[in-house]
Amino acid sequence: MTANRRISAASIIGNTVVREKWLSIGIILTVTGAVVISLLPPLVLGKIIDRIAGGNFPGFSMAAEYFLLIFLSGALESLRESFLTVFGQKMTHAFRSELSKKLVRLSADTSEMAALAKRMVIRQETDEITPDAAYQGAMALALLLDSWQGTAVRLAVRTIDTQKSRFASWVMAARPMEQRNQPIRLLMLVKDQQEALLGLVDAENGLTLAAQMGDIWDMLPERATWVNREDKCFRSPLPLLNEADCDLLLRRLHRMNLPGDRAKSFRAALNQRLTQEREMLSHSEEETLARLAIRAQAALGMMKVPGFAVLEENSLMDTENSLMQCFTAETVGVSEALKRQQVLLWHGKAFGRSSKVLGWTDTNWPDEAETLNGVEQEIALMADGSVWWNKKLADALNAYLRERSDKALLPAAREYLTLVKGQAEQNARQVQGTVTLQFPWRADSGAVQSLLQEALGDGWQEAAKQPFSQRLTCLTGVQLGDQALRTCCILENATMLPPLSMEMAKTIAENPTALALDAFRYQVEEDGSVTASYLLRARGEVRFVRTYAPDEQLYLENPPMVAVYPCAPMAFWHQYQVLVKGGDAKVCALSDGQWQGVENRENWTALLTAQYPSCLTLEKDGESLGALPNILDKEPDAGGNQPAIASIDLGTAVTAVTLTIGGREIPATHRPLLRMLLTLSDTPMDDMMTSLTMAANLIPTAVVLTGAGDVPGRDGYVYRPADMAALAAKEENRLLTGFKWRSDAAGVRARTLLIQQLMLDTALSAVLQGAGSLSWRIAMEDDMGDGGRRAVLDAAESGAAAATIASGLAPVPGTERVSWTPETAALGAYLRGEGGIHGGCAALDIGAGSIRAAIYLQNRTTPERSANIPYGTQMTLYETYANHPERIEYDFGGCSMGSLSLAKDALTAAFSVASDTQAHVGKTCMMLDLLLTENAAPLAMHLNARANAGQVTFLQSVAAEYLAGALFAAGLLTADVQADSMQNHYLPASLPVALTGGGALLVNLLPSGMVGKLNQFVSVATGRTYAAGNIQVQLMREGKWALSRGLSALKTLEIPPETPDLTRHQSFSEQMLHLMQTLCTVCPAHMWLLHPGLFDSMGRMTPAGIDTVRRVSARTFGEDDDMPASVMQFLSELRRSPIVADQLTPPGN
Repeated sequence: MTANRRISAASIIGNTVVREKWLSIGIILTVTGAVVISLLPPLVLGKIIDRIAGGNFPGFSMAAEYFLLIFLSGALESLRESFLTVFGQKMTHAFRSELSKKLVRLSADTSEMAALAKRMVIRQETDEITPDAAYQGAMALALLLDSWQGTAVRLAVRTIDTQKSRFASWVMAARPMEQRNQPIRLLMLVKDQQEALLGLVDAENGLTLAAQMGDIWDMLPERATWVNREDKCFRSPLPLLNEADCDLLLRRLHRMNLPGDRAKSFRAALNQRLTQEREMLSHSEEETLARLAIRAQAALGMMKVPGFAVLEENSLMDTENSLMQCFTAETVGVSEALKRQQVLLWHGKAFGRSSKVLGWTDTNWPDEAETLNGVEQEIALMADGSVWWNKKLADALNAYLRERSDKALLPAAREYLTLVKGQAEQNARQVQGTVTLQFPWRADSGAVQSLLQEALGDGWQEAAKQPFSQRLTCLTGVQLGDQALRTCCILENATMLPPLSMEMAKTIAENPTALALDAFRYQVEEDGSVTASYLLRARGEVRFVRTYAPDEQLYLENPPMVAVYPCAPMAFWHQYQVLVKGGDAKVCALSDGQWQGVENRENWTALLTAQYPSCLTLEKDGESLGALPNILDKEPDAGGNQPAIASIDLGTAVTAVTLTIGGREIPATHRPLLRMLLTLSDTPMDDMMTSLTMAANLIPTAVVLTGAGDVPGRDGYVYRPADMAALAAKEENRLLTGFKWRSDAAGVRARTLLIQQLMLDTALSAVLQGAGSLSWRIAMEDDMGDGGRRAVLDAAESGAAAATIASGLAPVPGTERVSWTPETAALGAYLRGEGGIHGGCAALDIGAGSIRAAIYLQNRTTPERSANIPYGTQMTLYETYANHPERIEYDFGGCSMGSLSLAKDALTAAFSVASDTQAHVGKTCMMLDLLLTENAAPLAMHLNARANAGQVTFLQSVAAEYLAGALFAAGLLTADVQADSMQNHYLPASLPVALTGGGALLVNLLPSGMVGKLNQFVSVATGRTYAAGNIQVQLMREGKWALSRGLSALKTLEIPPETPDLTRHQSFSEQMLHLMQTLCTVCPAHMWLLHPGLFDSMGRMTPAGIDTVRRVSARTFGEDDDMPASVMQFLSELRRSPIVADQLTPPGN
């Protein structure tokens, strides 16, 4: 076989196929099989789908066939890939073996060997193959690598013996004749166990780069900044060498004395690099001097400013360089003056390097000019904003110039730095004023952070990155709640939203006293832009300024209403409501340190937060619109430690609470703490706003539900109508009343919400007035079932827990957080205490939903007899007009009193609606309650004026009959005690009958002459055993607060034994005949109006009337019925029963 023989690639492949015939056959079979098998699973799957579509379930065998084919297909594909991999390895081995055989056949002096050597080593004389930049980069690396500390890469020279290496002899033969006697030295980079070829040592230029350098790029140290690792090439190092590297490199090249043109050119370029900037300084070039000033100010004044740093480069060391030793035995070390250098960094980017004669010089890092421009802006901020910084800079420059002799610093540099020092000294003599910062600036600006630190203290750095809202928002049709903001946040008669970002608003919330509420400023520019600014104050003052372009401004035409309750910064209070209604923008408040948006709804909703909301923000479509500062003076800590007891009487129409602190009764109220932050200019306060500004001991048992839960503010609020007109206009489907006994979901939610709001308000009053602990008491209906009582107690426990979290008040030591007692026990405690009644007495607690009648003996607080009468004033008065709305006109027609006239119109409209839904009835009953409470004096005046004129009214007539029935029921209980020989001796000769509760105020509607005769109804019920003159009916002045005050007065809460129902007949119909006859005697005109035909002209009962009374008595009282309750049921039935009278002439005619 000759040396010239050529073997083609096709022949190598053919020989390998023949040699590996079984492998080749296996590949053919597996490829064919894999293709065929892969076609079968879809066909089987199609048959399965067809069967299912036809309503037949495919059998197990067909499914097994499908999965088996899938398995076979995968197995064949895997086997095919294995065969192909092995075949590829065999083919690679064949090609390499043939190449090796060819190398062995080659002679050292053939043209083929020369061609091979040329392909392995780049020839130095070909500029197209080895550019100057690549040469300079490789030489700089080779001559500096040994002097860099902290690098794991080292340089090594490998000499190849041509006598022992056939390949070396081939390379030597390929070299020019004059170089064939020189040794072959390979310049290697070594890192750990890895070696890579950098090039060949060259006598002319020092180094010839290898054609293929392999993995060299991953080994090179980061300090070789001129290496392009992405493109895997060397760039020119000239712009990137520091002064020390440049000096060392130049001196080593001089010692090597390389004769090549490329080496000479490199030495000249290095020499020019070292002298260029010195010459520019010597000629006082303005740009060069300005760069020097920037670096000097940064080095001496900015190193404590965030973002600035100094890198100490003392990493050059004296070593023997392997490449240099190939040319000279001398060692060239590092100049002492250059062993330690400083690199100035700004956010990790170099912008200057220390120099022994220039002071500071360029680093030639990428983007250095841009970095230097940013540094200049930072210095300008500090120079304009900090007198203290200017003083420190002047001192540092003075020390720097004094420490350096004229020889150590070029004159031009010294002169220019002296001017910089003079300017700093002049600035230092100024009085520190307001720092003005014009946004935008870099988010990581250390100068801004330093100025804020100096003027305001810690905590403002994050906010300074984005201090302004993205939009400047103009609000239409609204006004800001804060008076200071309302005055200054005005631009051309429009309200401007303070342009605070969410980050700044959060920081202000943590430092509320820093914001100057009266210092917002707005100015329109000629191009339509608006310049907005605001001021922060602490140790100093900082004014933030931003100009908003027209497209950065927003007119918000539908802003939300925003309020905060309770709006008072209190260290001891931990639940605030951020209330929002309507609007197109989302209101955000801080909760647990994070911004949370309040859901936008047509009705009020709220976000609950434990921290005082001293700053809220608005946003829309993901953009911040501005903020609503809510900064007030901090509420002084009452610092109390007195135990407090809050006693609650949950009523059908109204709920009363009594608060005692340290044994003294304190009003469970506080000053109005609702603050509107954003409100519509032409919109009066609505009922939610009104309800939170009317803190009182007595609140309506009424709730407006706005959400799906039971959290106050967020899901609804206690409804307190401002007047009858507001109540009449209220949407009844959202208003819930009379839910004391309700068990439906809405009723339970309303009851829970009311109790929680009441407890939160009371707890707030307690902490404001010095309470140190707080326990709760609740009066319960005596006859309330276990389920109803448990529901109320669960709501109370939930409310008390929320109040504890909000106020931090733990239960009074030795007491439960929530306890309860029957209403009769609370009523007895009131009578024995504030009521001033001792010994035996009767009592009637008349409420909107029921009447509690009780008999107390001796000086006990627990009753001997009691009865619950489920006929309260609400339904009694409602029934008066429900089926006869014309009676309203009859009762109030011609009334000239404004409030009563309005009430008449509202009631007429309500009763004209033919609806008996729970919502409608509840709202109408609330209107009647409002009539009796808010218009009590004019109402009594009107009714009595009509009575005196001989025109009695239905309202007064029903009131008289209702009170008569209640007093008659009390008389029945008294008679039952009289019949008990074991107890009757405890009854006093003169029996007090106490009237409490809101319904007892009906007494005020009666003529004075009639009030004095009310005792007759008690006397009649006792069978006249108690003469009317020995019975004193007393209207207790505390009225509705009787139960809550009595509950508060109890020393201990005990559950008294149940009293028996009064079920004896005592000829109930005869009793009712006596009652009606007494009514006709006391108020004949009223009875004739209510029951026409019941009495004749002489005031006697007609036969038809007697018959009607007996029939109604039989319907309303059974064998086991409670007689006092049946009395009120009888009267209600009788008012609805028509009487066919013999004559309809009223008594007295």
